[in-house]
Amino acid sequence: MLVDDDDDEAVTQRGQLQARDGTYAWERATAQLRVDEGGAVGAGAGEGEGEGAGAGLRFGGTASRGREAALRPGVAYRRGLARNLVLVVDCGAAMEQVDPPPSRQAFVAAQLRAWLSALFVACPLSAVCVLATGGGVCTRLCPLTAAMPPLLAALDALPDPAGLPSLQHALDMATAELRYSPQHCTREVVLLLASLSTTDPGSIHDSIDAAVAQRLTVHAIHLAAEVYIVKHMCVRSGGSHATALDAAHFHTLLSAHVAPPPLHAGAQALTALVPMGFPRSSQCPRCCAATAHTVPGQCAVCALALVRASHLARSYHHLMPLPPFPIAAAPLPADVRCGGCATPLAASAAQCPLCAGLFCFGCDAFVHAQLHVCPTCP
Repeated sequence: MLVDDDDDEAVTQRGQLQARDGTYAWERATAQLRVDEGGAVGAGAGEGEGEGAGAGLRFGGTASRGREAALRPGVAYRRGLARNLVLVVDCGAAMEQVDPPPSRQAFVAAQLRAWLSALFVACPLSAVCVLATGGGVCTRLCPLTAAMPPLLAALDALPDPAGLPSLQHALDMATAELRYSPQHCTREVVLLLASLSTTDPGSIHDSIDAAVAQRLTVHAIHLAAEVYIVKHMCVRSGGSHATALDAAHFHTLLSAHVAPPPLHAGAQALTALVPMGFPRSSQCPRCCAATAHTVPGQCAVCALALVRASHLARSYHHLMPLPPFPIAAAPLPADVRCGGCATPLAASAAQCPLCAGLFCFGCDAFVHAQLHVCPTCP
């Protein structure tokens, strides 16, 4: 068998590239990327930081900061109960890329299915609309609804990737969809993008001004790179912008939008009193009209917000958050145990400011993230 010298040289070069840890040089360079506090992606430190530092770069520091915030919550924000949210999915040609596999579009659709389930568990008084933009146009796949079946059907009906998205069309449609939302509802837009260009019929700055005037908050997660006009749109509206480093980082960024955003002073004044009703025998308690719409929703006749008691029970902690647990003063009493898991506490512990109950840091994070109620308070 004849062997070409050029082939040997190519094999040697590939072996050198993959010599360390079974990874190629470009993979090691990607692992060194960092995400700063503003969500921008940049080069991190060199390879001499060690294996431990490289392992922490996978989520760009976002996961570690979120875990520290959960373990030691510093501020308890009041959050809205009702959310109106528009999902805008990029269906441009860039979504055909196979990173993450099997394709960007299939990956985003799968992530959104799981995200919607988590959203309605954490915020049952929410309504979501799905828009798809590609080929220079924007299509509404599902209007604002609190029902999962039409939302899942909309994700299954995403058009095939083609052309370029139109951010202006998407923003105009989102503004029209949220224009008549009640004052007590949030007006949020979440952009999931992969394209680096947009094709618009006019000035997108006019659309941004209109969205800001209607109190829309625009958030964006990009799969490729930071785009100036997208970040400018998010900053103008008071939203967030981030670039995903990999599939796990994208999941972390998307999970950050499960909890409702904190209420500002003006929104708290608007949401002081919100009339709501509990349907009885599929009838509105105010006007007795038949309520064929999904609950939570609005009465088609008198526009009364219709909810169930379970929805309020699962959402009240957003308006009345559990205060953060400060670290208890040392030394701890002898033979003291955690008020959650009954584990002996030796060095330090978190202490409830209301009942003075002591908790380990793991139970502290679980109480604030899941229970939202101190188990030792009377």
